[in-house]
Amino acid sequence: MNPPFRTPRATYRVQLNADFNFEHLAQIIPYLDDLGISDVYASPIFRAAPGSTHGYDVCDHNEINTELGGMDGLMKVSSLLRGRDMGLLVDFVPNHMGISVPFNWRWMDVLEHGHSSRFASFFDIEWSPRQALLQDRILVPMLHDFYGRVLEAGDIQLKYEKAAFWVYYRSLRFPLRPESYGTILRRLAWFKNPGTPLSQKLEQLAEQFRSLPKSSTTESMEEMEQRNRQSHGLRHELAALIESDNLLADLECVLAALNGNPGDAESFDNLHQILEEQNYRLAFWKSGTQEINYRRFFAIDTLVGLHMETQEVFDACHRLLKQLIEKSIVTGVRVDHIDGLWDPAQYLERLSLLGRDAESPVYLLVEKILTDGELLPEDWAVHGTTGYEFAGDLINLLIESRNESSFTRLYQKFADLPMDPHEQSYQLKLFVMEELFSNVIDGLALDLESQVKADRRWRDWTINDLRLAISRIIACLSVYRTYRRVGEEPDSTDIAVAKRAVAAALRRNRSSDPVPFMFIQDLLTGRYPDARAAAPELKAWYEKWICKLQQFTGAIMAKSIEDTLFYRYVRLFAANEVGHAPSDFGRPASVFHQNNQHRLEKWPWSMLSTSTHDTKTSEDVRSRLLALSELPDRWESALKQWSSSNAAFKTRIVDLSAPDANEEYLLYQLLLGAWPLENEAIDDVFRGRIKNCMRKALSESEANSNWTNPNKPWMEACDAFIDAILNQQRAGSFWDAFLPFVAELSWRGMNLSLAQIALKLTSPGVPDFYQGNELWDFSLVDPDNRRPVDYTARQEALRNLDDVPIQDLFRSWKDGRIKMRLIRSILHYRREHPTLFSQGAYQPLTIEGPNASRFISFIRQDGQDQLLVVALTRLGNDRIDNLSAISENTFLTVLEPTSVWRDLLSHRTITKSSKQIPLDLLLNGLPVGIFSLCA
Repeated sequence: MNPPFRTPRATYRVQLNADFNFEHLAQIIPYLDDLGISDVYASPIFRAAPGSTHGYDVCDHNEINTELGGMDGLMKVSSLLRGRDMGLLVDFVPNHMGISVPFNWRWMDVLEHGHSSRFASFFDIEWSPRQALLQDRILVPMLHDFYGRVLEAGDIQLKYEKAAFWVYYRSLRFPLRPESYGTILRRLAWFKNPGTPLSQKLEQLAEQFRSLPKSSTTESMEEMEQRNRQSHGLRHELAALIESDNLLADLECVLAALNGNPGDAESFDNLHQILEEQNYRLAFWKSGTQEINYRRFFAIDTLVGLHMETQEVFDACHRLLKQLIEKSIVTGVRVDHIDGLWDPAQYLERLSLLGRDAESPVYLLVEKILTDGELLPEDWAVHGTTGYEFAGDLINLLIESRNESSFTRLYQKFADLPMDPHEQSYQLKLFVMEELFSNVIDGLALDLESQVKADRRWRDWTINDLRLAISRIIACLSVYRTYRRVGEEPDSTDIAVAKRAVAAALRRNRSSDPVPFMFIQDLLTGRYPDARAAAPELKAWYEKWICKLQQFTGAIMAKSIEDTLFYRYVRLFAANEVGHAPSDFGRPASVFHQNNQHRLEKWPWSMLSTSTHDTKTSEDVRSRLLALSELPDRWESALKQWSSSNAAFKTRIVDLSAPDANEEYLLYQLLLGAWPLENEAIDDVFRGRIKNCMRKALSESEANSNWTNPNKPWMEACDAFIDAILNQQRAGSFWDAFLPFVAELSWRGMNLSLAQIALKLTSPGVPDFYQGNELWDFSLVDPDNRRPVDYTARQEALRNLDDVPIQDLFRSWKDGRIKMRLIRSILHYRREHPTLFSQGAYQPLTIEGPNASRFISFIRQDGQDQLLVVALTRLGNDRIDNLSAISENTFLTVLEPTSVWRDLLSHRTITKSSKQIPLDLLLNGLPVGIFSLCA
């Protein structure tokens, strides 16, 4: 991939919504520039569902969201950014669109015209599912109760608005198919006395609606457009007739009769018949988990998948983005959920060609979660990822790996649950497939079974044989997906992934017939069908089947691991992060260095993230919990004391205590991580945040509750438990034990936070900062991390910050200015030395001494331009008042001969006259040291 026409030095992620829009963003641009940020990184800016707090439910890719300020607001932001030589990186959503409201006019057209819609192939819809009621129809699971109950309660109504008939369900409305207009108009004709000229006009118009060409999957675009033109023309005739003959009041009487009377079930028969004629079937929202017949984003019914692999859909969805890139209003694109696309490589190739010059493409990043040693495909036309794997590298670096067995033992003892995370992962994938994706697995098995019937060697396969093999192999995939493309053989990486998955599935299913598993392996690895003997169209069919499979494995992985296992297996919650596996408990510093060197060689413009809108905790919460990994004995003792003190606040529900021990274990970690630096801040707002986070954890884990069937008594018991233990008068003994522990952990976490910030700012890649995290931020999972940011306080903290001695800032660390100073100092240095960070070599340094394993160090070098970085990664398990003792008698080996180094933080200089430099001299009581080589 060629270098982008603009490469960010550092990005700042903002979550745009109605309460923080373009106008608010414009106000903080000077502040971000002063901080050292080069590019604003915005959540989706295109039209989304009204009131959306995140923007990922895009309804129209070619309109700027008016709630954010529309195109005028965007142009103002663009002008201000250009005036400061800053760029705009936008989050783009190609995988799916929001359909919960009528603003998605393409989706409305499909609901109205079915197969005959010009956009029928725009969305990933299965028009011939196994359910008879859904043949040539779309399931719309948005009712609050069973369809019949909702209908007979009068909650579904027909209305006439803006020259069209609509089906209303509460605030939602759905279009009526044109043929159904005829049914209503016939009733209106009867109402106006049969035989009269007006009645005859209505009968004639009704017949024209009923006689529209039947929809068909084989219609040409010309036929579709002709049908649509006819139906729109008839609607205009209807509107003119209603207006000229004052028919509106009569029409409302007809509709009122059709809409039925609650309490009289038979009065809804005619309305039911009309609804049964529609191109969609209204249904109870819970039915979507099993019967949905369109591809969704994960398991969200209001987000429908797109056929982005077709050139028509790509062009239609990227028209405005292309213009924004060509005009340099948008200077970078982050691609959301790349693994949901049919052909990610093809999509990125097309995307890279948008803009001014193919030789200097727009800066492109993909949201890609790399697991199990996976590498980003080098042939992708992209500049890197959004940096989840870097956050994982930092977690592995900062966890005290020597304490893994202690944490496993104490966790298992406290929670009293089976604790093998690999087994839990496998079982949860099977569970998620049955609960949320059973129709997908059924469809894959049915399609494959119907196709192999033509092969006499394999025609005896049953659907159950294939379904079992498919589901078990998916459950054993170690990565989110493979990347087979139609017309190409699988590469060696995908073949290895498939073989590992099949081998693991066979080990876990020893009593199952291995032959179907091996058949699926042959299919995935390109051995079946035989390319020499199979017809091209047959081979293409199987390749398309694999592409369809690949679109779902990532969603299954995400729902089972990120959303479920992460809240089930909570040995150390800091490890349960996007880009890191809960089963991992630290790796040597050499691995961190290797990954940095690989990124510099292959992906020097990849993003480096520590907090994002997707992380389970903020970087500062995580740092505290990483520091906890050094204290297993004290953690075990604290757990025993706290649980004993709080046992009386639990509620007995059917012989169980709520919350259970595993949930209580997680709760204490959340409290340690999110506890405010001032105890006075434990108020109703804080209690509400903790309760909301725990409610989400309970629902995601699906151990005692879930989103579909909430266990209200359990939820309420957990709320009561939180209220009790966060009341100092009621839980005094808990507070007496908890406050000293959290105070020390906060100090330890602060040091690790500064270390990870220093490493992020100096490692190869583009550092990103999530909104508000330039000061301490103790946010939990969304929506907690989308709370308003106090930029007034941040602007005040930045004012005259360089004038304050660094040691004073460290002593008053609770105000967060030490973190801001570290960020600003290095960002300004990056601004002055861009080549050092984009191209400069990365050289790990050797540390010697009794505490050498507690530090990490490296040099970035571009000719004579050098930056030395050293950071504390361990504080030890002893109680310590300052950091100087840790660095005593520990030395850093620097190959540079006699030289002078300037401290970026304190501005002092250090002269090196020997091979080694004492760490206590470099760090001067701080957890990080950043030094530039003086000329």
